[in-house]
Amino acid sequence: MKNFKPTDVCEMRRRFALAEIDSIVFTQTDTAPLNAKHLIKEEKERLRNMLLSNNSRDVCNAISEHVHGGFVYQNIIVPRMVKDWYIAHLDATLDEFKQLRVIRTPFWECLSNYTYDLTIAANNPKTRVKVPRIEEIISILLNGGPINLTGITLICAEGEKTGGPWEIVEGHARLVTIFLQLNGYLTTQYKYKEIEVVLGVY
Repeated sequence: MKNFKPTDVCEMRRRFALAEIDSIVFTQTDTAPLNAKHLIKEEKERLRNMLLSNNSRDVCNAISEHVHGGFVYQNIIVPRMVKDWYIAHLDATLDEFKQLRVIRTPFWECLSNYTYDLTIAANNPKTRVKVPRIEEIISILLNGGPINLTGITLICAEGEKTGGPWEIVEGHARLVTIFLQLNGYLTTQYKYKEIEVVLGVY
């Protein structure tokens, strides 16, 4: 991890919401609340425009409408837990990816064979079945396009900022897909050298 630039929790949540606008998490999942909703195309565009706006009130309102992200933030990324937020760059190398850990939920615990290791989860054949978003991202890469990396969010303990391990809060499907590419499972034209992430240090 390198190129650390201080940011704040509002920017983390804005990027987090942007990352999930086109995700299936707006339907009920293992972490989503019972009232999670699926957004129609027009609602997604309205929310995206608000999040990309220079109007701070629009951004705050859009963040508050982001049901799933709000739930994850309030219940997993406890505000008092993270002391500092950064925009940073993760090198797209196998060694760097070995330091990535999936989020500590029963769903990812099972897929990682109780290790929370991203590389083990990525190599589990069940992962691509259980996380349809991975196949969607693979399709984008195989068709020659880059994937939107906005909002990938990691957290780590103080002292682990540069060397990890880093726990993934948002971006599991994209990071699994890039790991498969790095490991030679996907023959694609577009190669990532580094990935911009939001890193929370607690």
